[in-house]
Amino acid sequence: MSGPPRFLFHGLVWVHQRLRRAVDRLAPSELLLSERISGVQQTALAGLLVTSGLADRLDDRPRTAETLVGPAVPDGRTVERILRGAAALGLVRRSPRGYRANRLTRGLQRHRPRSLSALATFFASAANLAAWSRLPEAVGQGTVPFRQAHGVSVWEHLARSDDQGTLFARAMEEITRLDAELVVNTPAFAGLAVLCDVGGGTGALLEMALRRHPGLRGVLVDSPQVIALARSRLEATGVLPRIELHAADVFHSVPSGLPAYVLKDVLHDWSDASAEQLLRVIRAAIAPGGRLLLVEMVTGPSPVEELAATVDLQMLAMTGGRQRSVGELESLLRATGFSAPVVHATALASSVLEARAV
Repeated sequence: MSGPPRFLFHGLVWVHQRLRRAVDRLAPSELLLSERISGVQQTALAGLLVTSGLADRLDDRPRTAETLVGPAVPDGRTVERILRGAAALGLVRRSPRGYRANRLTRGLQRHRPRSLSALATFFASAANLAAWSRLPEAVGQGTVPFRQAHGVSVWEHLARSDDQGTLFARAMEEITRLDAELVVNTPAFAGLAVLCDVGGGTGALLEMALRRHPGLRGVLVDSPQVIALARSRLEATGVLPRIELHAADVFHSVPSGLPAYVLKDVLHDWSDASAEQLLRVIRAAIAPGGRLLLVEMVTGPSPVEELAATVDLQMLAMTGGRQRSVGELESLLRATGFSAPVVHATALASSVLEARAV
């Protein structure tokens, strides 16, 4: 995916926001409010379309509800109710002849290369919804809603459940794939011999970097559970011979002496103190003058700041981390032995902050 030019994408986002606000001004406030406060229904329905197999069974041909029943939803009347609601939300297309897939349905189909099916399933999971249900209590006490709901951090929870850990890893893989090609095409990735992806999940970003830069070798570091998933996935893609896999706790150690390290959507998971701890581990490992690349959705005046704001709320509910501005990320970098970053914006929401060990 080469993607649209940055100015075009941001322009389209700006136009979409302005048109939505203009339409909102014409609608009764009670209608708008009812839409906003029913978001949990939308999340649950999107997840159900995936887990029930309904999204996968829809195609370009109109189908009646009775022809779409399956093991997860064996009653045709219930299928009708689900798809009628999905059509009202624009997730499927409805006509007098039945229901068929639209472009949003295709984004929920598991076999699609740019599917967000795992992400929809994770957002609709009991673990995620329970965390959001504890938001009022947790913010009042200054605690993390996920811990309030489950008694452990999200990372401890994922480590205890293979199914949940795998689902989360697949969801993060889907998010990474959305802009990985644009990220690795920035000048920050040019001229590297070896790149260590710290907390890199199943290796989606590293895989794209290796495909874009044929002379590059990769090192992938994550938990043992995730590295096992990464090995299986990278074997299937054919890039595993160029990647060294390391299972490690990245807050204690990462492979040392390498010329470049990347953290994509990692620092936003953590408080400032934990983010500094992680950066100090990398600073101790990095070769003199080495390159650190932070890939983050930064806050600040921009047409895509609304996207950063919604991700920031997910961090509030799940991890206790937060999205940061370029200035806040620069402060973390300077405090841990790195230079002020050069910022490379992409056509989508992510930016790459390129810093050097000093």
